Amino acid sequence: MVETAGDPLIGARIDRFTLHDRLGSGGMACVYRATEADNNREVAIKLLFGEMASDREFAGRLRREAQAAQQVDHPNVVKVLSFGSTPEGLNFIAMELLKGRTLDRVILEDAPLPLSRVARIVKQMARGLEAAHVIGFGIAGAKHHLAPLLRPPAAQGAAPPAAAQYRNIH
Repeated sequence: MVETAGDPLIGARIDRFTLHDRLGSGGMACVYRATEADNNREVAIKLLFGEMASDREFAGRLRREAQAAQQVDHPNVVKVLSFGSTPEGLNFIAMELLKGRTLDRVILEDAPLPLSRVARIVKQMARGLEAAHVIGFGIAGAKHHLAPLLRPPAAQGAAPPAAAQYRNIH
């Protein structure tokens, strides 16, 4: 979690989502933990900020990213739930909220990783990228270090597999 004291968007309503905590920020956007009013589901909201928020080119880029990502249906790619703009001009993408350690955190905490584990992680990341590429969605700026590693749901009565599930959080 990122320090959110003084963030004017904490508690704000974006479309049908209420923002609670800032999870992180990058060069052009912040990502928040939010809940959806309809069903109280936790989601991640990506909001353009600063000059990017009012720049039509970047707003268009965010919209194209969301439209393309909605077409990718793969267990190793984050699901985009909706996207749009608020009356105030804030552009957003609502995505499933993934809970798990990021790849950089796993490397810091668990290194050195066994080669077999590295191979499983890379294979799953490649499958997610391939799924996006097949529909023509190129991911030039994939942030592999931010990829959450999740354990897939265990089969009934079986122990969870050792392989981590990769989903790109954009």
